[in-house]
Amino acid sequence: MFRSIEAIEQCVIARLGIAVLPEMAVESDIRQGRMEELAWKNTSPPVFTKISWHKDKWIPPPLQAFIELTRETFKENQSDKG
Repeated sequence: MFRSIEAIEQCVIARLGIAVLPEMAVESDIRQGRMEELAWKNTSPPVFTKISWHKDKWIPPPLQAFIELTRETFKENQSDKG
């Protein structure tokens, strides 16, 4: 078992197997021809994630930027579905 997306990517590039990886992690490899995207009909139920933080604690700017990016991304994805 690998705990690093990079390690999984390298195995796929070496043709040791296939993997389900985040698009943002592999888009460059696909564009450069090191990886190939396979058609896949997702029949799995959706995966839900949550972000939480303490309401009274200071949030560092990088974490605040991540939270905002996540909110915007999910807002866009929800509007694409409806």
